[in-house]
Amino acid sequence: MAKKKKDEGAAIIFLIIAALVFIPFMLLAFLHYRKMKSMYLTNRNVQRVVDIGRFYTVLGSGIASVVGMLVVLWIGAANIGHGLATSQHGSEIIITLIVLYVLLMLYPFKKLADAAATAYLGVILEDDFNTLIFPADLANYTAGDIVKLRFLKGLGTVERFQYSQINSFTREKGKLFYVHGDFGSRALSFSNKQKRDECLAALQQRIKFRGTRDLGY
Repeated sequence: MAKKKKDEGAAIIFLIIAALVFIPFMLLAFLHYRKMKSMYLTNRNVQRVVDIGRFYTVLGSGIASVVGMLVVLWIGAANIGHGLATSQHGSEIIITLIVLYVLLMLYPFKKLADAAATAYLGVILEDDFNTLIFPADLANYTAGDIVKLRFLKGLGTVERFQYSQINSFTREKGKLFYVHGDFGSRALSFSNKQKRDECLAALQQRIKFRGTRDLGY
């Protein structure tokens, strides 16, 4: 019975900590969205393709990462008691490692919140400046960039291309399409085909594509 009560108490503490972590996550996402909105959505001559499903996907990834961080902290905290019982300096080492871990996770935590905000921002067609704005395509990062964690810098950012820079597109099976130009290729990803085609139709109204390829539905 005592063990059951202890487990229930630990679960409650875990949920409280999770809530305390999730609230700052959502606050950071809101602040980044407000910043991006002031930059790209103040112009009246703007069409925006909002894909709430993609927002939920990114938000879910962020929450999963937060939960993973909490699990690591939970394990570390559990080992503190063991360290106190087995070594005079064991608990000090564990506490130091936990603090370092939290500090190291602050930047990824912020970037994941930024990514959720950018996903909610969606794709923007800014006609006064003839510009397509969309969440950065991280597939262009090399293996070296991934190993060096440079891809984290791209989370929560957008890419901007003039309509005149885009000369073709490729629509494949699934929920994305590619735009091509002198900049190379970029993928615009969506949560469903309806949103993909909505964005593509809006883009086709503004750009007369040359050499387009349609490889799917």
